[in-house]
Amino acid sequence: MKLLSLLLALAAPTCSAAPAPPAVEDPPIPADTELVELPSGLVYSILAPGDEAAPKAGMGDLIRVHYTGWTTDGKVFDTSRKPRFAGGEIETVSFALGQVIEGWNEGMQHCPVGGRIKLTIPAKLAYGERGVPQAGIAGGATLVFDVELLAVEARALPAVAWPTDESAVQTSETGLAWHVIEAGVGEPIASGIAAAEYTVRNLGGGWVGGSTYPLRGTTLNGPIVFGAGNLPARFLSEAQKHLRSGAHVIFRVPPDLAFGQRELPNLPKGAPSLWQVKVVSVFSATRPEFELPADETLTKTASGLKYKVLREGSGKQPNAGSTVLAHYSGWLTNGTEFDSSWKRGAPISFPLSGVVKGWTEGLQLVKEGGRILLVIPPDLGYGARATGSIPANSTLVFVVDLVTST
Repeated sequence: MKLLSLLLALAAPTCSAAPAPPAVEDPPIPADTELVELPSGLVYSILAPGDEAAPKAGMGDLIRVHYTGWTTDGKVFDTSRKPRFAGGEIETVSFALGQVIEGWNEGMQHCPVGGRIKLTIPAKLAYGERGVPQAGIAGGATLVFDVELLAVEARALPAVAWPTDESAVQTSETGLAWHVIEAGVGEPIASGIAAAEYTVRNLGGGWVGGSTYPLRGTTLNGPIVFGAGNLPARFLSEAQKHLRSGAHVIFRVPPDLAFGQRELPNLPKGAPSLWQVKVVSVFSATRPEFELPADETLTKTASGLKYKVLREGSGKQPNAGSTVLAHYSGWLTNGTEFDSSWKRGAPISFPLSGVVKGWTEGLQLVKEGGRILLVIPPDLGYGARATGSIPANSTLVFVVDLVTST
């Protein structure tokens, strides 16, 4: 997705009847500091220093920014630094490098976290000769951006080169080849449910995609989940035989075992691809049974939520803004089951901001690969209203396996 299409989508007002904001004079393009011109033609200067000790963002990393974009005549065509509509709030923008125009993909890798960078982007690294007329960007236009890099929210797996020594490579009859970077521990993940981060590159190491954002034209959206339904690429059924908890493996995948004749950014039709796969959470795929432990065995939070961690995870711990993938079963306190992802045969994905308060709070208390029991009082569940087979004012009991958090 190119930068402007991403930002224009975010700019759409939620209420078409909202009055237009009063006209405000465009801010001037900031003056340059020390200029750096890259071989691609991109020019940048650092407007404000950041944390030089922190690793800079790389391809595939999910970053959060504030920005303003100008045409070279000083007209602002897009900005995150003012409300998108009257009465709205100023909002930051998050996206993965590799998802936006090439000038941003390259330029933001030179900005320190917490710093500001000015990017002067030639048309060939922006919108080319077609421009974006509806946004006031003419064909062939050079664009200028002032971008503040607020945070790197998630990092892609760093690139690992395919070994030059073929003795370090194993190959199967299908043509799949792999090199073990870290072997991992325990049984192969084929015996349970596991989540893995991944990156896809071409044979030259060029970025194609990864788990930090959806891969266009495919069903790859977020981490790969094994043992929970159809896998998004054919080779993964074979690959899981070689993966264990904590394993990190790079695969060289023939086209017929991955994307076939589909053309992806930086990957021609019929080309082989390099996949780095790192297993981040594993758990035994067993459906939970109802239990309501004695109160003294549960931890109670200030909100009234009660919980017990049944299995410690080893991956990331979500926050209130995370999107999670989870397997769960839910019961009334008399043991009547009212919902279960296990019954449907696959975990579900949802934002923690979009569920009952007891889930929003409770799933922040467990790591990926962990299992937690939640006892949710009515005011953190569905309250005084009946919902499906859940009576009004019900206390709810859930056992939840956290597969992934993004």
